[in-house]
Amino acid sequence: MPEQMAFARKASGLVRGLSFIDAFGVGFMNQGLTPSMWVMISLGLGVYTGGNLIIATLLSALLCGIGFSLVWGILGGSMPRSGGEYIYNSRIISPLIGIAESFGNAFVWIMWIYVLAPWTVDPGLVMLFQFLNMPAAADFCTQPLALFLIASLVNLIGLLFVVFGVKFFAAVQKVIMVLAVAGTVVILLVLTFTTHAGFVQAWNNLSVQYGSLDYNGFLAAARSAIEEAGDVLPKTWNWFDTLGVMVAGSWLFAYSYCITFIAGEVKRPDKTSSWPICRPSWCRPSSCFG
Repeated sequence: MPEQMAFARKASGLVRGLSFIDAFGVGFMNQGLTPSMWVMISLGLGVYTGGNLIIATLLSALLCGIGFSLVWGILGGSMPRSGGEYIYNSRIISPLIGIAESFGNAFVWIMWIYVLAPWTVDPGLVMLFQFLNMPAAADFCTQPLALFLIASLVNLIGLLFVVFGVKFFAAVQKVIMVLAVAGTVVILLVLTFTTHAGFVQAWNNLSVQYGSLDYNGFLAAARSAIEEAGDVLPKTWNWFDTLGVMVAGSWLFAYSYCITFIAGEVKRPDKTSSWPICRPSWCRPSSCFG
């Protein structure tokens, strides 16, 4: 009974309002599963051309997907009174380390604001309008002024989610989560059931439509350009490039720790995290914090 009442917040009157689904939505949003696929395929393979996507994804899931989730689940469940990394670092290491890391992390997340918001425009809206056969709109989104204005609007909308409170945020987050999960399922189905021959045929059909190189011609041109630069385009995968692609794919799992930022708002963080499964008997909330 004392353990159940330890963090009820009856003294303050504050009530947690986020459910397990809300917490999942925040974690899923910050993992960015679909943009992670884009980063792995474009940036990852663009730099490490001999990378094996399947092996890289499995390694990333093993090293980041299990380890990160386990560590942050334990921390979120063992210290459920407040979310964020300051609590964990200050209690485990030092308050000085905690405040220093918090300031550093704040600057990093500010940086992400001016990185991710423009990404919603280019490549986000640019690709969307290209798929919808709206080249004029796609070209408009590549203009610097349009990029700045639309990205600023995205940031303003994000600010409004915070201004109107956590319940409004949770409602909007559910809608975004449903759309994101649906989009992820569609992409996974396409990647799973599209054969190599089908992909090559689709590429060649588009190349005819736009007067560009077909699949084999593109590979030949890319191989020639790389050789002129003093390198060689691998004909098969290798471990070095696979590990490089794995780093690009770690975004699939690494940002799951963002769920701890709202741990203080989740109704039962000790139930929704992995902590009750593996916590040692000597460190339950009542014994750790009195």
